[in-house]
Amino acid sequence: MAEASDKIKVPLQRKNKILEEWHIVAKIAQGTFSNISKVVNKSFVTDQKCLKVVKTTGDVSDAELDVLRTSYNIIGKTSHRHIVRMRDRFDASDGIYMIFDLVRGGTLFQRIAKDGVFSEQLAAKMLYQVSSALEYLHANDIMYRDLKAEHVLLTEKDDSFDCVLSGSDVVVESKTPISSYAGTPGYVAPEVLKREPFHCPIDMWALGCTLFIALGGYPPFDSGSDTVRDIHRKCIAGDYNFDTDVWSGISDGAKKIIKNLLEIDFKKRLTATQVLNNHWLKNLYTPPF
Repeated sequence: MAEASDKIKVPLQRKNKILEEWHIVAKIAQGTFSNISKVVNKSFVTDQKCLKVVKTTGDVSDAELDVLRTSYNIIGKTSHRHIVRMRDRFDASDGIYMIFDLVRGGTLFQRIAKDGVFSEQLAAKMLYQVSSALEYLHANDIMYRDLKAEHVLLTEKDDSFDCVLSGSDVVVESKTPISSYAGTPGYVAPEVLKREPFHCPIDMWALGCTLFIALGGYPPFDSGSDTVRDIHRKCIAGDYNFDTDVWSGISDGAKKIIKNLLEIDFKKRLTATQVLNNHWLKNLYTPPF
């Protein structure tokens, strides 16, 4: 599937099958163009899922809609234990309605903001599980393109959690490098910011930023008062350090894997498979399967 496509024609049906089958219980999150709610099946009340509705009216352009629909088409085909599963979808005149598995533990970002930084053991578990998802995506020439702590979902609120990648709005499938910008400031790889062609290594850079946050409690390229321009400049230069007190208790192995993920030269950056075989990670986490 190419990065962009001709305008995707979506056949519209009269009745919204999602709203006919599912009852909205509570809103979980609200965005500019989308909202996420907890829903229960009207016929089987023990069946609880997550409903994501993306508006297709108003200020959303046709080009943006094509990106969204292309992304959801790809997500709908994926099947991996560490990627949230899309169970159903309906394209209505007012929006795209999607049913996903309900993940109850919140996001990695929320967990760190509430409870503080991860131990190296918990960070290793997160790193392994997210890398496992990325290895699967990259093997199929799929770029997630917006990996961040807010998009890593936790199945539980305690330390027994597993990690699941949420459904990104900008997923792309392409066998060749692409050049269109996507991502969140502070996580975007240097090659994207320099408007160079890029491919799957951009996700590994974002994973390095995510691991840095999990262990350090703050982002590597944002002091808290930086402008977006400052953040981009630091990303391009690889300008970060381990100088704060929190890093004094972090092992050299953890710091090394962050350095090898935040490698400016994407050809030298760790791949997902290399992360999964990393000595530091394997010493701290063994998958249960």
